[in-house]
Amino acid sequence: MNIVLAIGLVLSIGLFGSIALRRLGLPSITGYIIIGIVLGPSVLGVIPDAIVGQLNVLTSLTLAVVA
Repeated sequence: MNIVLAIGLVLSIGLFGSIALRRLGLPSITGYIIIGIVLGPSVLGVIPDAIVGQLNVLTSLTLAVVA
């Protein structure tokens, strides 16, 4: 899987998850976190370990924005 495809997949599915959970009264970030866990290598494995390892810089930046 290409890294750009992986980022696009996670962002687009995460957006739908955040919209769905916002309608249930939960914060948007909860949808992004749940979708990230589900698509990650530990649950469904849609995004393989090799791609997750390449996203270290993006992960650090995202955590800084959230904090």
